Amino acid sequence: MNSKSPAANSSRQIELDAGKFLAIVFMAIVHCIEIFENDITHGAGYVLNNVTGGIFAAPVFMLCLGVGFAYSRSTSPKYLIHRGLKILCMGYALNIVRSVVPLLYFVFTENGEMVRTYLAYFIEGDILQFAGLAMLLTGVLQ
Repeated sequence: MNSKSPAANSSRQIELDAGKFLAIVFMAIVHCIEIFENDITHGAGYVLNNVTGGIFAAPVFMLCLGVGFAYSRSTSPKYLIHRGLKILCMGYALNIVRSVVPLLYFVFTENGEMVRTYLAYFIEGDILQFAGLAMLLTGVLQ
């Protein structure tokens, strides 16, 4: 009879999974502060970015990506290029989901300043686009 827990028999690394979980939580905190900061909470973003050194959302995310590269079973160029393209497309799909509805609203209300703002959000790069490009470049350079 095996006395080990099912997690002990798994090939998953709990530390890496915990890092990914923290990266997701940190990303949610960063984006919530960006969106909901107002006159009452004014300064919370400044304090987190400039006083405490920032919430390490993107660095933890990219660290997990690098460790995942190092310990991946499949590192063929074809796999990395395909995966990088998929992540890059998911990043732009996320931009579409979070930008199109507000963009359309501001187009119909003829608020030119906000149209420009949300158009910039629509085409900007974020951590998923960066991760996709990093994986794509790794596959090409192999």
